[in-house]
Amino acid sequence: MLLWLVSLMLAAMVVLLAALAALSVVDHAYIQINPIAASEEDLGYGLLMVFSLIACAVVALPVWGLIAWWIRRAIGRKVA
Repeated sequence: MLLWLVSLMLAAMVVLLAALAALSVVDHAYIQINPIAASEEDLGYGLLMVFSLIACAVVALPVWGLIAWWIRRAIGRKVA
């Protein structure tokens, strides 16, 4: 049980950092394309970030499980 908890937490850190990196790339690209509108209250910017966050979440959940399983298996091999 403890191995699963450790693997889930490590995998969460990896997936969250990757999702934040992807969102920052999307954010930077939008600001480069629309420099004036990004500094104001822009509906397009908000929608872009919400849809990007949803897309990251859809991709991140299965990847999180896969990484957690892989880390748990690696820890199990080292412990046993």
